[in-house]
Amino acid sequence: MIRLLHRPFIFRLLSYSLLAFLFLQTFLRLFKGIDISDEAYYLGLPQLFFQGHRPFNYDILPHQGAALVVAPFVYLWNLYSPGEGGFLFLRLLFFSFQVLVSAYFFKVFAKKTQPLFAAILVLVFINFVPFGIVSASYNNLAMLFLALFVINTYDQQMRITRIGWCSLFIAAFCYPSLLGLGAAVVLGKIVFHHQRFKMDLWEQKGTLFFLLFLGVCFLGFVSPKAIFETFHNSSSLQIYRLDSSKLFQIFQDQITHALQFFQSTSFKVSIALLIVFSADLFFKGRLSDEELYERVTFALMIVFFTAWIEFMIKGVQLGSLVNSLLIPIILIWGYEFIKKRSFEIFSILIVCLLAGFIFSLTSTNGTLNSSFGMAPLLLLTAVTLFSQLSSNWQKQTLIGLSLVTLTLLCLSQSSTIYRDDAPHLLTQKITFGPGKGLYTTPEKFAYLQNLKIRLDTHIPRDSTVMFSDDFPLGYLLTQAKAETPSIWILPPYSFPQLDRSVYSRVLKERSIEPTYFVEVKTIFHTKDSQIQIADRSQDPLFQTIMSLGYEKTFEDPLLVVWKTKKP
Repeated sequence: MIRLLHRPFIFRLLSYSLLAFLFLQTFLRLFKGIDISDEAYYLGLPQLFFQGHRPFNYDILPHQGAALVVAPFVYLWNLYSPGEGGFLFLRLLFFSFQVLVSAYFFKVFAKKTQPLFAAILVLVFINFVPFGIVSASYNNLAMLFLALFVINTYDQQMRITRIGWCSLFIAAFCYPSLLGLGAAVVLGKIVFHHQRFKMDLWEQKGTLFFLLFLGVCFLGFVSPKAIFETFHNSSSLQIYRLDSSKLFQIFQDQITHALQFFQSTSFKVSIALLIVFSADLFFKGRLSDEELYERVTFALMIVFFTAWIEFMIKGVQLGSLVNSLLIPIILIWGYEFIKKRSFEIFSILIVCLLAGFIFSLTSTNGTLNSSFGMAPLLLLTAVTLFSQLSSNWQKQTLIGLSLVTLTLLCLSQSSTIYRDDAPHLLTQKITFGPGKGLYTTPEKFAYLQNLKIRLDTHIPRDSTVMFSDDFPLGYLLTQAKAETPSIWILPPYSFPQLDRSVYSRVLKERSIEPTYFVEVKTIFHTKDSQIQIADRSQDPLFQTIMSLGYEKTFEDPLLVVWKTKKP
């Protein structure tokens, strides 16, 4: 068997067969599970634009750029299947984006390595979906277009082309804090490549006019005041962590997250390997580039396998797998910079680290989200390592190790479904509503069906409605028009730092008075993960709603329906 594997044709045949199987598994994962919170928010925003809600004049959370990017596609889907199958459509849409961008990545990687290794890296990228939510979210779209910007710039020898500028613009549009990265990129071009930067601007004047046109259209569609208010409200909620009075607490939180990462086994393994390499260099005097890259390659694999074992045992998030490789990656790119004296090479590292820092700082998930910025750097690190290995045996060994790594990654992604049960328990196909076409457990199917029946019975379609905490799915299950400051009212039990009075203030400022207010009492994620909310009487938002004058029209263990007393 070992001899057969040394034959190039047999090795490639088995490798491509494994890749085809893993790609199929990745695709089938799209049909598994349903999430009634995060994913409902991603679909709910573009859906409600079609009810007449203007972007940045409606929802107080600053994620509406991503919703605007996918809104035309969601609109076309609604013409075909109004109100049904939206979750699956948004997953397939994002997967299509991934495949299209990955086709370009394959072209770039294949030039530097081999087609087989390029295919492995592409499938690694497709499977890198933090939290396992394969949907067109603001996180995923920002990471996708950021990766396109980084790898396109790398392919064009650090010249930012039209594709690069547009990718960076879309990434920042989906994830507004990345505007800071865009400013840093432009400043870097001015400072370090002044003459080339002027030439690039002149060559790309069409792109700049295009971006200017988009900006004029954007500001004409929504008012700058509304955009400012959206971010001000988000800042007050501390969703984007922009409250200047709490900067010390912000950095304290980041340090806490970082210390948790430093305590991981994979980080300790990275330090141990670094000490071993340092001792080896001290006693040997010098390693050739090939020897160095060969050892670093195996070190990366050891760290990854250690992190993967932690992932499976402790259930840590996928982003930790990338973060665990941070030290070896920085050493590789630092060595490339020292050896080649090229700021262009080093700037890739700087851009990705800065992007990771921005994702980390502006996310409630902390340093875990830094992996969004590190993902393209990981792919380019693999390309760099492969291109430095000379013998076919070394390259074939790296391909084999990469295939094992990819298989483990696919297993990790397919073994857990975000906010649903294990894949083998998802046997019931949903036949109605936004989750149509997805598979879940019989218990969750019954929960969704009961909710649908109650909402259809007690909420007329010609009325307006507002749902309580953490339940954006409600707006997708009913035909009533949403009237609320946000379709995802973030709950205090998940975000204890929230200033709930912001919701109350916005309700009063906008004179929001829905016909119906639905108080959700049971939020069902899995059989073993259900949130029961018995009392909201002390909640500022609930108190504000009740002060407007509502009477209870229905109550059961799932929800309470309140109707306005006004005619």
